[in-house]
Order: sequence, then C-alpha cells, then structure tokens
Amino acid sequence: MSKQTICIVQCGQEDWSKQVTAEKISLVHLHPSQIKDFAYQQQSSDNKDSFEALLLTDDTYPQDVLLLEQCSEVHAVFYLGDLATKNGATQLFLKRKLAQAITGSPEEVLHLLSKVAFEGQYGAKLNIRDMKIAKPFLYRSHYDGNRWLHFDDLNLSDFTPIAHFRYNISHDYQKLLSIWLEKRASAGLSVQLSIRHLPNGGVDHFINHWIISPEELSSPIDLDLHQSGYLTVTILAKGRGHLSIGPLHYRLSRGDFGTFLLGGERLCDHNGREIMTYFDPGDWQPPLNVYFSGYRPAEGFEGYFMMKKKGAPFLLIADPALEGGGFYLGSQEIEDKIKAAITSKLRLLGFSHDQLILSGLSMGTFGALYYSLDLQPYAVVIGKPLTDLGTIAKGTKWGRPGEFATSLDLMQLLFGELNEQALEQANRIFWDKLETAGQSQTLLAVAYMKDDDYDSKAFTKLLEKGTSFYARIIGKGWSGRHNDNSPAIGKWFTRQYDDLLTNDFHRSDHK
Repeated sequence: MSKQTICIVQCGQEDWSKQVTAEKISLVHLHPSQIKDFAYQQQSSDNKDSFEALLLTDDTYPQDVLLLEQCSEVHAVFYLGDLATKNGATQLFLKRKLAQAITGSPEEVLHLLSKVAFEGQYGAKLNIRDMKIAKPFLYRSHYDGNRWLHFDDLNLSDFTPIAHFRYNISHDYQKLLSIWLEKRASAGLSVQLSIRHLPNGGVDHFINHWIISPEELSSPIDLDLHQSGYLTVTILAKGRGHLSIGPLHYRLSRGDFGTFLLGGERLCDHNGREIMTYFDPGDWQPPLNVYFSGYRPAEGFEGYFMMKKKGAPFLLIADPALEGGGFYLGSQEIEDKIKAAITSKLRLLGFSHDQLILSGLSMGTFGALYYSLDLQPYAVVIGKPLTDLGTIAKGTKWGRPGEFATSLDLMQLLFGELNEQALEQANRIFWDKLETAGQSQTLLAVAYMKDDDYDSKAFTKLLEKGTSFYARIIGKGWSGRHNDNSPAIGKWFTRQYDDLLTNDFHRSDHK
C-alpha cells in the first residue's frame, strides 16, 4: 500500500466499497458481526497502526463494539447521525475514544476523510523578513524585531498591494492547507490576502486565485486544492491608518476535526495570540500528564510518542508564537484559557489537582513552573529550567552573542519595548507570582546544567525561594551549557516521570 494511501475501516451492515470509489483511500469493510474476530486479529498483529480512521455508519451496534477500543486511535473514530445517543455500549465507546461526528453522503464523507485523516503533522511560517514591500519609496515602514513590519500612515482609496512574500508555499493537493496571517490594523484600515496557485512545473500560468476578505482573515482559513503546486501570497490594504503585519502561518489542516492532529484544539485571545493543545485520555486512570513543548521553530506538538508510551492520560501544549514560542505568556485571556484547558480535562477524567503532573524541557519549563502556581499539581518535572526571561534576553549580547534572539522579540511581545525596565519586569514575572502563591504539596523535580548560558541561576533560585510553594525539591546537575548534554537531561527527566508513575500512582504500563 502506498504511503499516500489512507486506510479507513468502515463498520456497518452496508459495504460502502461496493458503491463508492475514493481516491487515496483503501476502504476496508467490517460487518458488525465480525467485530470480535477483527479486534482479536488487530491486537495479535505486529502492525498496530494498520488503519488511520474507523468510520461507524450504522444506527446501532452490538456490545462487541467495545472491543474496538484497543485497536482504534482517540479522535480518529467517526460516526454518522445520532449514534452518540444510542445504547450504552456504543455511547461508552464513543466517549472513551472522543469520537467525532461527520455528515454527508458516502462520497462526501470519504473525500473529507481522505483530506484530514493523514499521519503526522506539519506547520511553518513565512516571516516578515521574507516579505518585500511593493513601493518602499511610497510607504513609510519599519521593522519591530522579527515580530512586526509596521506601515505608518497608509492612505489607500482601494485595495492596493503593499507587500508580498518572496518565497512560495509548496503544497500537496491531497491535504487541506490552513492559512493565517498575524496582523493589527487601525479601525479605518482593512486587509486582504491575494493567493495565487501555480501548478508544479508552471512558470506564469495560475490555475486558481483566491481573495481572502478582511472578515475571513480573523481566523485561519482552509484551502482545498485540486492540484499540487505552489502558492504566492500578496497583502493588500485599503483605508487610512497604521498597519502591523506579522508572520504568515501555513499548516496542514484537519478541517473541523482538529488542529495539527485530529482532536487538536486552538486557543486564541482577542489579539490573535495562539496556543495549541492536544488531549489523549489514555486509559482514563490517574494521573493527567501535561507536557509543555520546548522551543520549536517547526509548528506543531512535541512529545507525543513520549507521553503516549506512558499509557496515562496526557495533554500536550504548544506555543507557535515568535520564532519558536512565546513561553506560554500573553494576555490574561490567553493565560486563563491555558489553565481552563488543563482543568477542563481534569474534570472530564474525574481527577483532582493532586492527580496532575506538569512537565516541560527548556522553554517548556517556564510553562510548567508558571502554571503550577495556580494549579497546584502533584508534581512538576522539568529539565533545563528557565525562569528569568530578562536575563535570557540580555544574554544575547554578552553571554551567547546572537544566539536565541527570539528572547528579544519576547520582550516586545510582553511589554511592547526592549529596555532595562522591560528586562527587569520579565525577570520578575515568575518570582512575583511565586511570592503570592502560598504553600502547596507539590513536588518539584529538576534536571539542570551547572553552567547554563541561558539562565545560570534558575536552579539555585528555585532552591532558595521555591520552598515557599513547593513541598519538596529534588535536582540533578551536569557540567556544561544549556544544550551541552540534552541526552542526560532527557534520560533523568524520563526516569523521574517513570518513578512517579510507578511508585506514586502504582502504574506499570509505561516502561
């Protein structure tokens, strides 16, 4: 079977493969009376990932439907109609797999699944430095680090091209493509995107042209291409005022069924600040493991297989801001949404806060530490801690010249300026919150580098000040700079996690 082929198991009385031919889909029919045999074959097979999606097309199913739980992926079970309201076994199966409803004719359903049920994830961005201003002598503009390209005092009577991206976006027609532009504009100014589709091998012949309206640009928009090729993107503006243009994000889309992965969720505040989450309930038994992604220029989730292997419920949190993440900080709105994403999953699972573990590496350590002060988890497990964000930014000049310059953009993101006052404020974000957090029963486990060139005093300060909140602090250090011994950090991080699962939560399925 080609890697481009998606295998879908269609479970129902009627065999769709006899009436529908869908491109890029291998459709396997499973009669409800054969569920037991199918489930046994899947569990005894060496190929546990033999199909990408399970599609339930009947109104009712026998008790045997529960046997499909062990051989189907969470969020990748789809059902038609009002199946979720049927018998108890079916309801339980749909709930435990977080199944998703899908509508349409057999042809429409299979076409949609062929676009969204692919393996893996992909996301990237075109940065403002990749942008060419249309008439630099006519439009007054300036850069704000790598965060914004500002156009001052625009006065345009009609939609007029003001800039375009130098590089094209390559895309495979077999998947949906999500496009989203970061921007801020004065009240009297509107923005459009012009997207032209050049086929593979083409030079000057465009086969599609989309105009993305100002209203559509308020959220990501999906493009369904019918031919592979390249997309050129031009920014147009109309009206009078100030315009700030940020990166253009492009991602393989799951349509209405998720962000990056099936079931992934996009959190967003009124300014367009994004945070992504992905939840897998595992075996529905404690604890809930939350992992904050580290610095990641490629957009998407980190740590999926590491957390999946542990067997327990887990929540991945990713930050696509700036070059590789914005340290999970922003407006009160987005920070509240991050906390709500975690507490809502605890409620769904029926867990309490002492059945929660927060974790992360490098940039992700700040997210785990920061939100632990509100959530009071059972434990926080981190590697290469970063707490003083101003110190990290200052280090780009003297400590590690030119390295991790995105920390300078972080100051602009948080405070709108880059000066000594902003650096000092950034250093106080975590510690000021710690001072008012009170005492908890949380365990803090830290793997750190003794000569860390990003934040050399993080572990020392956690020992000195952290006992006001954390009940116990344990740590292990290695000689070297921040990135000198990531394998040792990762090994210790994993061992602490496994010890917690074995000794404190009496789990043995994570090894």
